Amino acid sequence: FYQYLIDDDEEVRTNACFGMGVLCAIANQQLLSQYETILNRLSHVLIKETNIRMIDNICSCLCRMIVVSSKHVPLEQVSFYN
Repeated sequence: FYQYLIDDDEEVRTNACFGMGVLCAIANQQLLSQYETILNRLSHVLIKETNIRMIDNICSCLCRMIVVSSKHVPLEQVSFYN
C-alpha cells in the first residue's frame, strides 16, 4: 500500500490509504517498526492533498495507528490544522 499513497490516480491513492490503515490495525504490533516511515509518507501526502476522501482516509489511518500503539505516534506533532 505504501508505494501507492503517492500514485497519480486519486482512486488508487484513497484505496491505498484505507488499506494501509486496515493493515496497521490488523498487523497490530508487527508494523510498529514501520510507523515512522508510514507517518512521514502520510505527512507529505497530506501537505498537498485536496481530495477530501483521501484526507479522511489519512485521518482514519492515523487513528488506527494510534489505537494500536499511541507511544509509537508522536502525538504532540499530530495536527490537521495549518
